[in-house]
Amino acid sequence: MDDNRQKREAVVAAPRRTTDEQRLKIERMMADPEKPVVIPEPKKLRAPRPPPEFNFDVMGSSAGAGSGEFHIYRGIRRREQNRVKWIETQAANEDMDEEFQLRLGKKKLEDNERTAKKRAKRAKKKEKTNASKKQKQKEMKQHHTNDSENHEDRSEDEEQSQST
Repeated sequence: MDDNRQKREAVVAAPRRTTDEQRLKIERMMADPEKPVVIPEPKKLRAPRPPPEFNFDVMGSSAGAGSGEFHIYRGIRRREQNRVKWIETQAANEDMDEEFQLRLGKKKLEDNERTAKKRAKRAKKKEKTNASKKQKQKEMKQHHTNDSENHEDRSEDEEQSQST
């Protein structure tokens, strides 16, 4: 009886929202933390086939073309358009990558400069506080030595006044 109830409770209802689905996936992953997680590689773009060296007897979509020629023309045209589009996409991606690398380099340089400036400011402040601490220690030592001298002078005066 209890086994059946546990089995029914163990059956998980289908997730109603995407958050529920994500939660279930995370719970499944965290159930066995030793199990390696497989992260799929991003899909790589494949280069299209190079264009043919030459095409014979392709009339195109103009008058005089046979019924089969037009389909051949469309296929060649579609492949060429795909190839040109792929070349343009690759060029645009390369330009964006170069621009990103330039921006990243500038950002790192600015960050390093800012960090160096703040580091110098912290060092200067630390040096100043250390100098003020040393100055206070010197003053305290002088004060203590003066106090002890004054105390000795007072005790001598008191001794002299008591002896008389």
